Amino acid sequence: MSIRNVRRAFFFTVSLSIASLVIQVSGLHAQDGFGGFTYDNYSATAKNIYQHFNQMATTANPLTSGMQLSRPGSAAGEWRVDTVTGRRQVKMNYSFGHGDLQFGIGGSHELLDPTSYSGNQNLYSVKSDWVADGVVREGSQGFGNPNGSGTGFNSTNTPWLTKAGATKQDDALFSYMDARRDQWSLDYGATSDNQLNPFRRAAAALGMSYNPNQIDDFPSGATGDNPNKYSNNYVVTMWIDEKAFFRPNAFQSVEQTDAASAPFVPDGQAGEAGWEPDPTWQQDWEADLIGGQFKEDGSQYDSYSDFYKDWWGNNDPKGNFPWTGIGFTYDWYYQNADNEEWDAYWSEVGPDGHFLGEGLAEYVMLQGLGGQQDGSGYFEIIDVQTTYNYLGGTNGNGFAVPEPGSLAILGITSLLALGVRRRRAR
Repeated sequence: MSIRNVRRAFFFTVSLSIASLVIQVSGLHAQDGFGGFTYDNYSATAKNIYQHFNQMATTANPLTSGMQLSRPGSAAGEWRVDTVTGRRQVKMNYSFGHGDLQFGIGGSHELLDPTSYSGNQNLYSVKSDWVADGVVREGSQGFGNPNGSGTGFNSTNTPWLTKAGATKQDDALFSYMDARRDQWSLDYGATSDNQLNPFRRAAAALGMSYNPNQIDDFPSGATGDNPNKYSNNYVVTMWIDEKAFFRPNAFQSVEQTDAASAPFVPDGQAGEAGWEPDPTWQQDWEADLIGGQFKEDGSQYDSYSDFYKDWWGNNDPKGNFPWTGIGFTYDWYYQNADNEEWDAYWSEVGPDGHFLGEGLAEYVMLQGLGGQQDGSGYFEIIDVQTTYNYLGGTNGNGFAVPEPGSLAILGITSLLALGVRRRRAR
C-alpha cells in the first residue's frame, strides 16, 4: 500500500469516527430537558419532588388523570403456581451492583464470581454456573431473619423491584430502554464517562444515581446521609410470591394500579416550601403480606404508614434520594438542575407514552425469615446477566467494548501495519 493510500485510509477512518460522534451527540441533545448525568441533576430531582409534590403525575392530577401503573403477573407467562407451596408467584426483575448485600460479592445469595475481579473497572463477572443452570432453587433461605438483626437487611437496602414480562422484551426495564435507544449505546462500558453509557441510562430510568465503583466518597464530600454508592450493573430475574412484596404508594396491594400517594400536607422543612406525609395518617400492613420490613436498628415497622413516613423523612429531600412515593421511579434523565417549569414533565410524553420524568412502576420486597408464612421459601432465581448483556450486548466480559475513538485508532493502526507489511513484501 502506498503512503498516499495509507493517508486516504487514515482520513477516511477519522472522518467516519467524527461523523459517528456528531450523530451520537446530536441524538443526545434531541431530548428536551436533558441536562446531563450530573450529581447536581440527580439531587435536584429529590428537591423538586419535595417542592412540587402536588404537581407530580398521579391519578388525581388533572394533567395525568386516569394514570395507571403496571401490575405484575397480569399476563400469561408472567405468573405461575409454585408446586411446593401452591401459592401464586410472579416474575420480577431486580437491578443491583457488586456491593449488593443480597446478590453481590459476599451476599447471602451471591451471584457474582469473586475470582473474576477486573481492577480497571472494579467489576465482577456473573458466576458461570448460574448462567449454565438457568434456574436455581433457593429453598427457604429468603432475606433477613425474624428480628432483622445480624443481616444488614433493612429499609435502606431492601430490594426494589420492577415488573418482568413473559419474555425479556416484555420486561418493564427492557421495553422502557428499548424505546429510548437514541439515549444510550452499547459502545460504552460501565465505567465510561460518556453520556451514552447504557449502565448510567438504566440507572436513571430506575431513579438511581450511578457509580460503578460504589465508593462512599463519590461525589467529593459525600456524607453518611448521601453516600451515593449505588450501581446497576446486573439484572436478576426471579419468581417471587406475589404477597412477598408491596407497591410503595397509597396502596400496598400490587393489584391496585392507581398512581396515588399517601395523604400529604405542606411542610416548611429547611426554610423551603415543600410537602410531607400527613403525620396523623395511620395504615396497618395488609394481613396477607409475607415477611416484614425492618429499620436500621433491627426493629420492625409496626405499620405501613410508619414505613412510608420514615422513608420520606429520611430521603426527600434531606438524603437527596428522588423517591416519589407514588409507585413509580422518577427518570432523572429528563431533569435539569435549574428547571422551573415542573409541570412540563406532566404535559409531555416520551416515545412510549410515559410522561417525561415518569420512570417504571416500582415494588419493595419484604424481609424476615425468608417470608416463611407456611415454612417454605418464596423466590426462585431464573436468570442473571450484566446490564450490558441484558440490553443485548454480546461482548464476552459483559461490561465494556472499545469506544468509537478507540475503534478508530485500532483501525488506523491496522491499516498502517498492513501498509508496512505490503511495502516490505515488495
